[in-house]
Amino acid sequence: MKVLVALDDSGGSHHALDWVLRCLFPAGDQPATEEARHELVLVHALEPLHHAMCPVGGPGE
Repeated sequence: MKVLVALDDSGGSHHALDWVLRCLFPAGDQPATEEARHELVLVHALEPLHHAMCPVGGPGE
């Protein structure tokens, strides 16, 4: 099973990652078969950058 967890700075996303690690990837647990293996994909979500333009030079330049 492939599991995707999106992470940002929120507590909810950290809780989701903690749950996945505890429930799907218990410490020391080895899958019996290749089909029983889980794959974890993490996506780090960031706020979009806001671009600002600043005029350079004085009037008449």
